[in-house]
Amino acid sequence: MSLALVFQNPDETLVASGEDGSFVATRRVLRSQPYLLRLKNPASLNRDPISYELAAVPDQAPTLTLEAFPDTVSRRYLALGGTVRDDYGLTRLELHYRLVRGGNARAAGNYASRPLNLPSESAGTYAYTWNLNPLNLQPGDRLEYYVEAWDNDGVHGPKATRTRPAEFRLPGRREMSRELDAQAQSVAGQMSQAAKQSEKLERELAKAQEKLKTKRDLSFQDRKQLENMLDQKQQMNQQMEQMQKMFEQLQQKQDQLNPKSEEMAKKAEELKKLMNDLLDPETKKLYDKLQKLLEQQKQPDAEMQKLLQQLENKEDTLQKELDRALEMFKQMQLEQKVEETANKLEELAKQEEKLADKTQQNDKDNPDNKLSNKEQETKNQQLKQEQTQNQLAFEDLKKELQDLKQMDKELGDQNGMDEQKPEQEQTDQDMQESQQELSKNKNSKAAAKQKSAADRMKKMAKKMRDQMSEEESDQAQQNIDDLRDILENLLTLSFDQETLMKDFRKVDQSDPRFVQLGQTQRKLRDDARIVQDSLYALAKKEPKIQSFVTREVGEMNGRMDESLTHIQQRDPGRATATQQQAMTSMNNLALMLQSSLDQMQQEAQAGKGQPQDGQGKPGKKKGKGKGQGQGSKPGPGNMGKMQQQLNEQIQQLSKSGKSGREMSQELAKLAGQQQMLRKPCSRLDKLQQGSKPGGKEGQGKEGGKEGQEGGANGKDGKGEKGGDGTGEIKKMMEQTETDLVNKRLTEETIMRQQQILTRLLEVEKSARERDQDTKREAQAAQYKSPVFPPAFDKYRASKERQTELLRSTPRASPRTTNAR
Repeated sequence: MSLALVFQNPDETLVASGEDGSFVATRRVLRSQPYLLRLKNPASLNRDPISYELAAVPDQAPTLTLEAFPDTVSRRYLALGGTVRDDYGLTRLELHYRLVRGGNARAAGNYASRPLNLPSESAGTYAYTWNLNPLNLQPGDRLEYYVEAWDNDGVHGPKATRTRPAEFRLPGRREMSRELDAQAQSVAGQMSQAAKQSEKLERELAKAQEKLKTKRDLSFQDRKQLENMLDQKQQMNQQMEQMQKMFEQLQQKQDQLNPKSEEMAKKAEELKKLMNDLLDPETKKLYDKLQKLLEQQKQPDAEMQKLLQQLENKEDTLQKELDRALEMFKQMQLEQKVEETANKLEELAKQEEKLADKTQQNDKDNPDNKLSNKEQETKNQQLKQEQTQNQLAFEDLKKELQDLKQMDKELGDQNGMDEQKPEQEQTDQDMQESQQELSKNKNSKAAAKQKSAADRMKKMAKKMRDQMSEEESDQAQQNIDDLRDILENLLTLSFDQETLMKDFRKVDQSDPRFVQLGQTQRKLRDDARIVQDSLYALAKKEPKIQSFVTREVGEMNGRMDESLTHIQQRDPGRATATQQQAMTSMNNLALMLQSSLDQMQQEAQAGKGQPQDGQGKPGKKKGKGKGQGQGSKPGPGNMGKMQQQLNEQIQQLSKSGKSGREMSQELAKLAGQQQMLRKPCSRLDKLQQGSKPGGKEGQGKEGGKEGQEGGANGKDGKGEKGGDGTGEIKKMMEQTETDLVNKRLTEETIMRQQQILTRLLEVEKSARERDQDTKREAQAAQYKSPVFPPAFDKYRASKERQTELLRSTPRASPRTTNAR
C-alpha cells in the first residue's frame, strides 16, 4: 500500500514513505493551499480522494511598547519598562541611544546600543534601570533612545520591531534654577504652615487644659476634642517628614547644578540635622501617653493636667524650632544665591573679555587681520550677536541681584545686600556703547568698552563676596558676645533660684513672707523669659546652638510654671521640688551653652586669632572648614590626655578651699568639660568595632544583629553592662557631671575620675589598633538609590516574578534529539 499527497497551483504530487500503515511526508510550506490524499494498493486507487486544506500561519513581527520613568530627584537615572510579544519567540532585545548636545542632532553621531534581558517566555514585560552618570549629561542635553526586538524567524531571517524614538532632556541651567527656587519656596511654605499648625494645636491644648480643671469626668465632646488633637499631631508629623524629604531632595538637586563650597556644605549639614531633630521622640512619647489615657477611659486628674501642660510647652518649643529652621533656611538660600550670582558674574566677565579680544582682532587697523572688508562686516555682525547674548545674560543677573535684595528684606536686612545700581548702570552703558561702536566698525573702541564692562563685573562679584564675608565675621563675633551675656544671665538666674529655694524651705504656708517669696518667683520667671527670648533670637543666627538647647529652655520654663502653680496652691514642698528641677534645667542649659560657646570660640581662633571680648566688629573672618577638630576639641586620639588634665583640675579645686559663687562657677565649667569628653565616646566605639557600631545608640537590645556582633545586646549597642565599649565609661562620666552640677565634690568623685581615665586609655589604645587596620580598607562611596514614580513598580515586580520563576523551575536533564 502507498500514500501520496496531491497539490495544485502548482501541481505537485508528494509520495509518502512508510510501512505497516504508517507514512511520513515532508514538504516546506510557504502559503496556504488545498491538497488531496490518494491511497493505492496492489489492486486499485481509492475511488474518492480525500480533500484537506493546509493553512500556513505567517510569522508576525514582534510587538513592543515602551514607558520611561525618570528619577524625580537626581535626574541621573532613567527607568525603562514595557511589554514585548511574539508568536513564536524572541532572540534579542536592545536599547539604542545617542546624546544630542547643544541642540545639534547632526553632530550627535550614530546610535549606541546595549542589550536588555529578554522575558522568560515569548511574551512578557521588561524593566531596566539606566544609570546615566557615565554619559556625563550637561544642562540642556537631550538623550534620544528607542528599544528594538527581534523574533526567531528561521525562514526569512529574524524580523525586528522598534518603538517610537523617545527623548530624555536635562533642563537648562536657567530652567533648573527657576525650578529650584520654586521648590525652595515650597519648603519654606511648608515650614511656615507647620509652625501655624503647631500654634493652633498649642491653643487647643491650653483650652482643653483650662476646661478640664473644673471637670471630674470627660464628656464625649471632651474626649472627641482630645482625639482630634491626636489626629492633627499625626498629620503634622507626616507633613514634617515630607518636608524633610523635600529639603534633602532640594539639597541634592542644588549640589548637582552648583556644587556648594566647603563652608556652605557644612551649613547645609547643620540645617539638615536641625530639621531631623524637629520630630522629638520625647514629644511622641507624651502624645502616646495621652492616647493610652484616653483608651483607658481615664478621668481628668492631676496627671492628665500635667501631661496637657507638658504637651503645650512642647508645641511652643516646636514653633520656635520651626521658626528658627525657617530663618536659617532662608539665610542659607540667600548665601548660596550670593555665591552662585558672584560665580555667574565672574563667568560672564570672562566671556566679555574673550569677546573683547575677538573684537580687537577684527579691527580694520590690526595688521594681523587679513579679512576683506565684507568678511570683517560679517564678523562684526557675529560679534554684535555675541554682545547681545552677554547683555541678555547680564539682565538675568540684574534680576538675581534684585531677588537677593528682596530675600534680605524678608530677613530684616540683616545682610545689608546692595544691588550695586550705579555699577549696573555703568556696565549696561559700556555694553550698549560697544554695540554702537561695532555698528560703526570701530572695533578698538568697542573692545575697550567690553573690557571696561568685564572689569566692572569682576568688581561687583568681589564686592558681593567681601560684603558677605565681612557680615559673617561681624555676626560671628556678635554671636559670641551675645551668648556670653546670655550665659552670664543664666548663671545669675540659677543662683537666684537656688537662694529662693532655700528661703522657701524656711517658711510654711502661713508665714507672711510666703506671698513675697511667691512674687520673687514670678520675677524670676519673667527674667527667664528674657533669657529665653534672647537665646531664641541668637539660635536663629547661630547653628551651633543645638536643638536640645531650646528644648531644655522649655523644660526650665515648664518647671518654673509648675512652681508658680504650687505656690498659688500654698504647697511649699512641691514648690521647692519643682524649683530644684528648674535649677537643674538651668545648670544643664548652662553646660550646653558653654559647650556651644567653646566651639564658636575655637572656630574663631582657627580663623584669624582670638576674638576680643565685647568687641562687636573686629573684622576677622571665620575659618573655613577648619573650625572643628582644632584647638582643644576632644577627639578619639586625645581624649585620654584631656581626661587626665580634667582630673588634675578637679583635684586642685577640691584642695583650693573655694566656696560660694566662685566654687559654683568652677564646678559648672568642669562639668561642661566632662560633658564635652563624654560625647566623642561613640566615635571610639565605632573605631574599636571597625566602624560598625552595633545598633543605634540608646536602643539596647533593639539594636539588632549588628549590635550583638559589635559587642553584646545592651545599652548603647555595646552590651548589657557596656561590654568592651564605652557604655560604662559614659555612665561614670554622667555621674561625675551630676555631682559637679549639684556641687558635690567628694573623695568618691575623685576615685571615679581615676577609673574613667584608666578605662578610657584602654579603649583608646584598642581603638587606635583597630583604626590602623580599618584605614587599609577602601571605603565604599555613599550611594543614594534613585526615586522613580510608583507606575514603574509594575514592571519591576513582573521582572522579579519572572526571575523567581526561572530559579524555581527544575533544570531539564540532558537528552539527544534526531533532526529531520
